[in-house]
Amino acid sequence: MAFEGLSEKLNAAFKRLRGKGRLTEHDVREAMREVRLALLEADVSYKVVKEFVATVTERSVGTDVLDSLTPAQQVVKIVNEELTNLMGGGTAKLAFANNGPTIVMMVGLQGAGKTTTLRSVVGILQFDAGEITIGGKSIRTDPIACKRELAYIPDNPDLYDYMTGIRYLNFIADIFGVSAEVRGQRIHDYAARFELTDDLAQPIAAYSHGMKQKLAIISAWLHQPRLIIMDEPFVGLDPKASHLLKGMMREFCDAGGAIFFSTHVLEVAEKLCDKVAIIRGGKLIRSGTMEEVKGDDSLEEVFLELEGESC
Repeated sequence: MAFEGLSEKLNAAFKRLRGKGRLTEHDVREAMREVRLALLEADVSYKVVKEFVATVTERSVGTDVLDSLTPAQQVVKIVNEELTNLMGGGTAKLAFANNGPTIVMMVGLQGAGKTTTLRSVVGILQFDAGEITIGGKSIRTDPIACKRELAYIPDNPDLYDYMTGIRYLNFIADIFGVSAEVRGQRIHDYAARFELTDDLAQPIAAYSHGMKQKLAIISAWLHQPRLIIMDEPFVGLDPKASHLLKGMMREFCDAGGAIFFSTHVLEVAEKLCDKVAIIRGGKLIRSGTMEEVKGDDSLEEVFLELEGESC
């Protein structure tokens, strides 16, 4: 996220302060809330922003500031001083992970655009601007090549109800050219893990939501794609299956794959994911490694902060 809008947002906050003849502690804290959100949206580390705002607030609510003839100017002066201390003390290096693919989670309120984004990535929905590439190939101009590299699990597993579970898995294996020997071994392994072996001969129409979700997960892993995209993958799964899926996700990435998924279970994501992307209104407002995004706080606190809620 660029700094291009930071100055404008800070000036707007300061303008409101200058419009008040006298300032109260509440006025200062409201202004600091706007400053905090502006810095976060400019991709400044959450931990750094939290410490910065705490320092500025502590200096600004003293009687020597609030009782002065120009309290707003005093607050602006303090903010400028602390920004100088924050950004002018030396150089900082960005650390990039060198261990290859990772688990990336996308989070946002309902209607933020998570499902739309995922469907665009896998080529189900058309998009008006920008470009999406998978393995260096464009999903817009070379969708077949991209889809060979990925697997997609939607938020509601809409499978072929008239098929049996085993027939559906063989159908998916045929599409991706998985040999009979390899598919047999993988189906046996994954079905056993999810305790679905005895149900594979049953029609999918008789499956519960959780069973359909397990079948969809098996089908995604069946051809060993490079990228797995999942929309709310833990919905409908029992605790044992959820634990198993988390282990499979970690194994998949350790073997060189990558996973991009959405979830509303922030506690799970915080423990499982390497990177996180927070979206609002269809726009990316914060992204990075889990540590870069949340610092010493919980992911829930950061998420609520960025959504304009008080924590």
